[in-house]
This record gives sequence, structure tokens and C-alpha cells, in this order.
Amino acid sequence: DGGSKIKRYIMERKDFKSGVPSEWYRVGFTTDTSFKLTEFFVDESVFSFRVIAENEAGKSNPLETQHPIRLERKKKAPG
Repeated sequence: DGGSKIKRYIMERKDFKSGVPSEWYRVGFTTDTSFKLTEFFVDESVFSFRVIAENEAGKSNPLETQHPIRLERKKKAPG
């Protein structure tokens, strides 16, 4: 890492439409250690995510989710 402070994190996703993975798609950047995705997701979508750290020395190897994640809308409590 060259000992330099991290400048930002690069967030990427891969879609699994019909069970076939797409290419990695950049969804955003953050300087924080948390990131909230709120756009373009459809119920029952399945994605993998990865994070790449970037500093003065360059970019890290990606850290990827171990298993694809199925996204669902929050369910409202009855009543």
C-alpha cells in the first residue's frame, strides 16, 4: 500500500440476470467506510459487490462478496 492514506473506495457491482453474470459496473465512490446503494434495483435482483481502495500508490486488489446477494424491498409491518 506504500503507507499512504486511502484517498477513496471504489464501489462496483455485477448483475446476475438469468443466472449469467455481467461485467463489473462502477456504482460510486466514497471516502467513508460505509456506502448506501439506493438506485436502480428491482425486487429479486441478484448482485455481487466489490470494493477497491485507492491511495497514492495506486489501487488495491478488489475485495468481493463471497456469494451473490438477492435484493428485496423492505416489507411493511401489517397495520
